Amino acid sequence: MFKTERIFFTKDKTSGKAVWYFQAREGKQGPFYSEFQARQKLNEFINNCVSDPNRIPRTRFLVSIGGSPGS
Repeated sequence: MFKTERIFFTKDKTSGKAVWYFQAREGKQGPFYSEFQARQKLNEFINNCVSDPNRIPRTRFLVSIGGSPGS
């Protein structure tokens, strides 16, 4: 299985500055104004998914075996 990078950036159409996003099954999340902030929010998002008792079991299973929820 291929692992892809979930963090990416694009230029803001108005300011021309880089804005950062992360990709999840639920869609693109952002914008964030630094890569660091996008990575923090991605980690929070994953932790929330793993700890949510209503979340699909696959997510908790993959994390429990050291995998990535997006694998």
